[in-house]
Amino acid sequence: LLASFNTAQIGSRTEAGAAPTTVVELIERGGAVLLADEKLDPEVRLELLTALGELQRINGLNVQAEQLQVKALQVARDHYGATSEKYVYALVERATTLPDLGRRDESNAIFDEAIAIMERVGQQDTESYPFALWYRGVNAYGMGSLDEALGLFERAEAACRTYRPTDSTHGAALQWQSNVHQLRDAFDAAEVALRKAVATIIDKARKAAIA
Repeated sequence: LLASFNTAQIGSRTEAGAAPTTVVELIERGGAVLLADEKLDPEVRLELLTALGELQRINGLNVQAEQLQVKALQVARDHYGATSEKYVYALVERATTLPDLGRRDESNAIFDEAIAIMERVGQQDTESYPFALWYRGVNAYGMGSLDEALGLFERAEAACRTYRPTDSTHGAALQWQSNVHQLRDAFDAAEVALRKAVATIIDKARKAAIA
């Protein structure tokens, strides 16, 4: 991973007349090298696949990110098992990338799989659980399924309130509840949700300052 970010390469011309190397290009190259490397310890490889896959997704390299995420799923399943937190995290990461590739239905199916696993084995206190519910709700919202979206946002909020009140997903779930209420002209309900969202942000900032 560090080799991908050799700062001596960023912005320099590696060949006469060539364009400067960018950080995004280094992330892309690092992913390609990682996919080809079968010798790494599986635990280390999974962490690198996850980290680079997320970096690629954030930087818009969604096709490349999915390749790393598919490999991460395989490594997580083979090494940790198909109900492990590592495997579920890999599922959620892949599902998060697919809407940007125009594959929202597939994303929904993977989110549903991840949510079902977490509920079956008792992983509702993990970061992945409310995030998966929230993002699954975003997908439903984007498809015009407002009842489904609102239910998912409410479940995500409830999970955060119970297990992870300072997670960023907590405020996001409340803000998206407000979006649904505004579309329905239920402005009182929208205001209540937004006030709760602001309260979670203030509470998170206060706890961070104390820490």
